[in-house]
Amino acid sequence: MQNNIYSFRFYFAALVLVLMVSGLIYRLAQLTVYERSFLQDQSNARSMRVVDVPVSRGMVFDRNGFPLAASTMLKSLWVDPGEVDLEEILSSDLSEMIGVNKELISNKIKSNSNKEFVYLKRHMDPNIESPIRKLSLSGIGLQKEYKRYYPDSESVAHLVGRTNIDDKGVEGIELAYDSWLRGDQGKELVRKDRLGRTISKSETIVAAKNGNDLFLSIDKKDQAVAYDVLAKGVEESGAKSGSLVVLDAKTGEVLALTNYPSYNPN
Repeated sequence: MQNNIYSFRFYFAALVLVLMVSGLIYRLAQLTVYERSFLQDQSNARSMRVVDVPVSRGMVFDRNGFPLAASTMLKSLWVDPGEVDLEEILSSDLSEMIGVNKELISNKIKSNSNKEFVYLKRHMDPNIESPIRKLSLSGIGLQKEYKRYYPDSESVAHLVGRTNIDDKGVEGIELAYDSWLRGDQGKELVRKDRLGRTISKSETIVAAKNGNDLFLSIDKKDQAVAYDVLAKGVEESGAKSGSLVVLDAKTGEVLALTNYPSYNPN
């Protein structure tokens, strides 16, 4: 009688084990065969993103090839308010790293809770990327952007003009030839992890094209001399402002065109 009980328990346990293994095999087959397409679609919906590919604005040169306006690559920090852990961010060293106080970070995230993309800090040193990545904060990301730099600043400020924070021309040559200088931003389909980092590029949707360079007729050296002479003349005469244009008498080309007082477009 006792042997029959042990025998029953053995076969019952074996049957349960077989059923469990069979259930696991069935579920595995279901996931890998029947629901594979659905699961891949769900995975892609959560990890695939279309991102903008920033382009470098074309350079502006004088007649001899000296740069009057150039673009330098920087990093900008953004956040997805719906994916971010606010307490995690505020308890980290992020605020000190980017120089933005925690109250402002908190207000930005809370007031833009219905958005998927909000800048926390624009145009930062690229070297800050590695320390920020090490924080492993979810819902934040870093993207490449370009900022305009003007080597001769005041002497060409009114002529060359400047761009705004989005690298669009708003004054001078930068505005007049904006469509020529700005290039065409690209778009890529990429896969990202939960921290917003790009894991791999899937495909190029729109090819990026950098802006075109522009050569002016002015001479950088003549421009600097003209600005200094004009500044001295305005200050000595007590005038409020002044303008000076230097032309090539034979060709009519503008070799220098400057105003005083000026400003530093950087």
